[in-house]
Amino acid sequence: MKKILIISGSIIVGLLVIISICASFYLYSYALSRDNSSMNDTPTADQTTETAKLAKKNRQENTAWMEQQRLTKWTETSADGLKLVANYLEAPSPSKTTIILAHGYRGKSGKVEMAGLARMYNQKFGYNVLMPDARAHGESEGKNIGFGWPERKDYVQWTNQVIDKNGDDTEIVLHGVSMGSSTVLMTSAEKLPKQVKSIIADCGYTSMDAELSYQLKAMFHLPKFPIIPTASLINKVKEG
Repeated sequence: MKKILIISGSIIVGLLVIISICASFYLYSYALSRDNSSMNDTPTADQTTETAKLAKKNRQENTAWMEQQRLTKWTETSADGLKLVANYLEAPSPSKTTIILAHGYRGKSGKVEMAGLARMYNQKFGYNVLMPDARAHGESEGKNIGFGWPERKDYVQWTNQVIDKNGDDTEIVLHGVSMGSSTVLMTSAEKLPKQVKSIIADCGYTSMDAELSYQLKAMFHLPKFPIIPTASLINKVKEG
Protein backbone atom coordinates (compact mmCIF):
# COMPACT_ATOMS: atom_id res chain seq x y z
CA MET A 1 0.00 0.00 0.00
CA LYS A 2 2.81 2.37 0.91
CA LYS A 3 4.52 1.67 -2.44
CA ILE A 4 1.29 2.44 -4.29
CA LEU A 5 0.94 5.77 -2.46
CA ILE A 6 4.54 6.71 -3.22
CA ILE A 7 4.16 5.80 -6.91
CA SER A 8 0.83 7.63 -7.12
CA GLY A 9 2.34 10.70 -5.44
CA SER A 10 5.31 10.65 -7.79
CA ILE A 11 3.01 10.41 -10.81
CA ILE A 12 0.91 13.35 -9.57
CA VAL A 13 4.01 15.47 -8.90
CA GLY A 14 5.39 14.55 -12.32
CA LEU A 15 2.15 15.48 -14.03
CA LEU A 16 2.04 18.81 -12.17
CA VAL A 17 5.61 19.57 -13.26
CA ILE A 18 4.79 18.71 -16.89
CA ILE A 19 1.61 20.82 -16.79
CA SER A 20 3.52 23.73 -15.24
CA ILE A 21 6.25 23.57 -17.90
CA CYS A 22 3.69 23.36 -20.72
CA ALA A 23 1.73 26.29 -19.25
CA SER A 24 4.94 28.31 -18.93
CA PHE A 25 5.88 27.69 -22.56
CA TYR A 26 2.37 28.68 -23.58
CA LEU A 27 2.50 31.91 -21.54
CA TYR A 28 5.91 32.75 -22.97
CA SER A 29 4.65 32.33 -26.53
CA TYR A 30 1.31 33.95 -25.79
CA ALA A 31 2.79 37.09 -24.24
CA LEU A 32 5.72 37.68 -26.61
CA SER A 33 4.45 36.53 -30.01
CA ARG A 34 3.69 39.34 -32.45
CA ASP A 35 0.65 37.55 -33.90
CA ASN A 36 -1.43 37.14 -30.75
CA SER A 37 -3.54 40.24 -30.10
CA SER A 38 -6.02 38.81 -27.58
CA MET A 39 -4.23 40.16 -24.50
CA ASN A 40 -5.37 43.61 -25.62
CA ASP A 41 -8.90 42.49 -26.45
CA THR A 42 -10.23 41.72 -22.97
CA PRO A 43 -13.56 43.62 -22.69
CA THR A 44 -13.88 46.19 -19.94
CA ALA A 45 -16.98 47.03 -17.97
CA ASP A 46 -17.12 50.66 -19.06
CA GLN A 47 -16.99 50.25 -22.85
CA THR A 48 -20.56 51.59 -23.18
CA THR A 49 -20.07 54.67 -21.00
CA GLU A 50 -20.11 58.15 -22.46
CA THR A 51 -16.38 58.46 -21.76
CA ALA A 52 -15.66 55.29 -23.74
CA LYS A 53 -17.87 56.44 -26.61
CA LEU A 54 -16.10 59.80 -26.71
CA ALA A 55 -12.69 58.09 -26.66
CA LYS A 56 -13.75 55.88 -29.57
CA LYS A 57 -14.97 58.91 -31.54
CA ASN A 58 -11.69 60.74 -30.89
CA ARG A 59 -9.68 57.73 -32.07
CA GLN A 60 -11.67 57.55 -35.28
CA GLU A 61 -11.22 61.28 -35.93
CA ASN A 62 -7.50 61.15 -35.21
CA THR A 63 -6.99 58.10 -37.43
CA ALA A 64 -8.90 59.80 -40.25
CA TRP A 65 -6.70 62.88 -39.80
CA MET A 66 -3.56 60.76 -39.93
CA GLU A 67 -4.66 59.12 -43.19
CA GLN A 68 -4.74 62.58 -44.81
CA GLN A 69 -1.18 63.44 -43.79
CA ARG A 70 1.89 63.13 -45.96
CA LEU A 71 4.20 60.71 -44.17
CA THR A 72 7.80 59.83 -44.96
CA LYS A 73 8.96 56.29 -44.22
CA TRP A 74 12.22 55.95 -42.30
CA THR A 75 14.06 52.68 -41.72
CA GLU A 76 16.70 51.52 -39.28
CA THR A 77 18.59 48.25 -38.80
CA SER A 78 18.71 47.13 -35.18
CA ALA A 79 21.86 45.84 -33.52
CA ASP A 80 20.53 42.28 -33.91
CA GLY A 81 19.76 42.72 -37.61
CA LEU A 82 16.05 43.55 -37.69
CA LYS A 83 14.63 46.03 -40.18
CA LEU A 84 12.72 48.64 -38.20
CA VAL A 85 10.24 51.06 -39.78
CA ALA A 86 8.98 54.47 -38.66
CA ASN A 87 6.72 57.13 -40.17
CA TYR A 88 7.87 60.74 -40.07
CA LEU A 89 5.42 63.62 -40.05
CA GLU A 90 7.02 66.96 -40.86
CA ALA A 91 5.89 70.09 -39.03
CA PRO A 92 3.53 72.46 -40.89
CA SER A 93 6.28 75.11 -40.69
CA PRO A 94 10.01 74.48 -40.21
CA SER A 95 10.68 73.32 -36.65
CA LYS A 96 13.78 72.24 -34.78
CA THR A 97 11.76 70.10 -32.35
CA THR A 98 11.00 66.46 -33.05
CA ILE A 99 8.82 64.23 -30.89
CA ILE A 100 9.60 60.51 -31.02
CA LEU A 101 6.57 58.49 -29.95
CA ALA A 102 6.64 55.01 -28.44
CA HIS A 103 3.39 53.06 -28.71
CA GLY A 104 1.99 50.41 -26.38
CA TYR A 105 1.87 46.63 -26.26
CA ARG A 106 0.59 45.12 -29.50
CA GLY A 107 -0.12 48.54 -30.97
CA LYS A 108 -1.34 47.96 -34.51
CA SER A 109 1.00 50.63 -35.82
CA GLY A 110 2.76 53.61 -34.37
CA LYS A 111 0.93 55.95 -36.71
CA VAL A 112 -2.47 54.43 -35.81
CA GLU A 113 -2.25 54.02 -32.06
CA MET A 114 -0.42 57.31 -31.55
CA ALA A 115 -2.48 59.35 -34.02
CA GLY A 116 -3.98 61.51 -31.28
CA LEU A 117 -0.63 62.51 -29.80
CA ALA A 118 0.88 62.98 -33.27
CA ARG A 119 -1.98 65.28 -34.21
CA MET A 120 -1.61 67.31 -31.03
CA TYR A 121 2.15 67.76 -31.38
CA ASN A 122 2.05 68.44 -35.11
CA GLN A 123 -1.13 70.49 -35.50
CA LYS A 124 -1.32 72.35 -32.18
CA PHE A 125 2.36 72.86 -31.36
CA GLY A 126 3.92 72.70 -34.82
CA TYR A 127 6.50 69.96 -34.13
CA ASN A 128 7.92 67.19 -36.28
CA VAL A 129 6.79 63.73 -35.17
CA LEU A 130 8.51 60.38 -35.65
CA MET A 131 6.32 57.29 -35.09
CA PRO A 132 8.34 54.06 -34.99
CA ASP A 133 6.71 50.64 -35.15
CA ALA A 134 8.41 48.77 -32.31
CA ARG A 135 10.06 45.46 -33.17
CA ALA A 136 7.46 42.71 -33.73
CA HIS A 137 4.82 45.39 -34.38
CA GLY A 138 3.41 46.91 -37.56
CA GLU A 139 5.90 47.06 -40.43
CA SER A 140 8.96 46.40 -38.28
CA GLU A 141 10.55 42.96 -38.28
CA GLY A 142 10.86 40.68 -35.27
CA LYS A 143 9.08 37.60 -33.96
CA ASN A 144 9.02 38.47 -30.27
CA ILE A 145 8.04 41.57 -28.31
CA GLY A 146 10.73 42.79 -25.93
CA PHE A 147 8.52 44.82 -23.55
CA GLY A 148 10.94 47.73 -23.89
CA TRP A 149 14.26 46.08 -23.08
CA PRO A 150 15.71 45.43 -26.58
CA GLU A 151 13.61 48.34 -27.88
CA ARG A 152 15.59 50.82 -25.75
CA LYS A 153 18.59 50.35 -28.05
CA ASP A 154 16.34 50.83 -31.08
CA TYR A 155 15.17 54.20 -29.76
CA VAL A 156 18.73 55.38 -29.25
CA GLN A 157 19.23 54.67 -32.96
CA TRP A 158 16.07 56.61 -33.87
CA THR A 159 17.31 59.65 -31.92
CA ASN A 160 20.61 59.52 -33.79
CA GLN A 161 18.81 59.33 -37.14
CA VAL A 162 16.72 62.39 -36.25
CA ILE A 163 19.94 64.30 -35.52
CA ASP A 164 21.55 63.10 -38.75
CA LYS A 165 18.58 64.26 -40.83
CA ASN A 166 17.43 67.37 -38.93
CA GLY A 167 20.79 68.75 -37.81
CA ASP A 168 22.85 69.06 -34.65
CA ASP A 169 20.71 71.94 -33.37
CA THR A 170 17.56 69.84 -33.28
CA GLU A 171 15.76 69.18 -29.98
CA ILE A 172 14.19 65.80 -29.26
CA VAL A 173 11.46 64.63 -26.90
CA LEU A 174 10.69 60.96 -26.26
CA HIS A 175 7.04 60.29 -25.38
CA GLY A 176 5.93 56.75 -24.57
CA VAL A 177 2.55 55.32 -23.55
CA SER A 178 1.98 52.05 -21.67
CA MET A 179 4.70 49.61 -22.83
CA GLY A 180 6.14 52.54 -24.76
CA SER A 181 6.40 54.42 -21.48
CA SER A 182 8.56 51.67 -20.02
CA THR A 183 10.54 51.66 -23.27
CA VAL A 184 11.47 55.34 -23.01
CA LEU A 185 12.26 54.95 -19.29
CA MET A 186 14.71 52.16 -20.15
CA THR A 187 16.05 54.31 -22.98
CA SER A 188 16.72 57.09 -20.49
CA ALA A 189 19.40 54.94 -18.83
CA GLU A 190 21.35 54.69 -22.10
CA LYS A 191 23.95 57.17 -23.28
CA LEU A 192 21.70 59.60 -25.12
CA PRO A 193 22.81 62.54 -27.27
CA LYS A 194 22.52 66.01 -25.75
CA GLN A 195 19.72 66.80 -28.22
CA VAL A 196 17.30 64.69 -26.15
CA LYS A 197 15.81 67.37 -23.92
CA SER A 198 12.98 65.57 -22.15
CA ILE A 199 11.22 62.24 -21.74
CA ILE A 200 7.50 61.76 -21.09
CA ALA A 201 6.55 58.39 -19.58
CA ASP A 202 2.78 57.85 -19.52
CA CYS A 203 1.49 54.85 -17.46
CA GLY A 204 4.25 52.30 -17.92
CA TYR A 205 4.31 48.95 -16.15
CA THR A 206 6.33 48.52 -12.96
CA SER A 207 7.79 45.10 -13.80
CA MET A 208 7.30 42.17 -16.16
CA ASP A 209 6.55 39.98 -13.14
CA ALA A 210 3.67 42.22 -12.05
CA GLU A 211 2.34 42.67 -15.58
CA LEU A 212 2.25 38.98 -16.54
CA SER A 213 1.04 37.90 -13.09
CA TYR A 214 -1.93 40.24 -13.45
CA GLN A 215 -2.71 38.96 -16.96
CA LEU A 216 -2.38 35.34 -15.82
CA LYS A 217 -4.88 35.86 -13.02
CA ALA A 218 -7.28 38.08 -15.01
CA MET A 219 -7.43 35.91 -18.14
CA PHE A 220 -6.77 32.36 -16.94
CA HIS A 221 -7.46 32.53 -13.17
CA LEU A 222 -4.07 30.98 -12.45
CA PRO A 223 -1.51 31.84 -9.74
CA LYS A 224 1.88 33.27 -10.64
CA PHE A 225 3.82 30.39 -9.06
CA PRO A 226 5.25 28.27 -10.59
CA ILE A 227 4.29 29.48 -14.08
CA ILE A 228 5.84 32.97 -14.02
CA PRO A 229 9.28 31.87 -12.68
CA THR A 230 9.40 29.01 -15.20
CA ALA A 231 8.34 31.27 -18.08
CA SER A 232 11.02 33.73 -16.96
CA LEU A 233 13.64 30.99 -17.14
CA ILE A 234 12.44 30.01 -20.63
CA ASN A 235 12.70 33.65 -21.70
CA LYS A 236 16.22 33.90 -20.27
CA VAL A 237 17.33 30.83 -22.22
CA LYS A 238 15.63 31.74 -25.51
CA GLU A 239 15.95 35.55 -25.55
CA GLY A 240 18.78 36.31 -23.17
